[in-house]
Amino acid sequence: MQKNEIPRSRVYLDYIRSMPCLITKSEHEIVAHHVHIFKDGGMGIKPSDFRTVPLTPLEHQRLHQMGERSYWAKKNIDVEIVIIVLLCSFAKLDATKLLCTSNTHVDIIKGLERYIMEGKIRG
Repeated sequence: MQKNEIPRSRVYLDYIRSMPCLITKSEHEIVAHHVHIFKDGGMGIKPSDFRTVPLTPLEHQRLHQMGERSYWAKKNIDVEIVIIVLLCSFAKLDATKLLCTSNTHVDIIKGLERYIMEGKIRG
């Protein structure tokens, strides 16, 4: 993967789609929503596949209607922590240990992306 290339992983997206919806807990027709509150990607470019959360199509539509930041604020969800927990679950790592470091959430997420992309875990 080149330095500015946005990480993609069909295996990870399938993993996210196998999870229940973050909001409704439904397990049917789950979509992997690419979270757009980070600096990667750009206008019209999807962020890293490792920055996704499971949502139903209806919740996904609601999120896009409200806007990313407003939606997560209304739901009282720190989506960065959710992404870290999902990445750790996929990589079979302990999220608690990572969250108790002095690193920012974004730095933890970037480190987990590199860890997974380097093939240190399944997928």
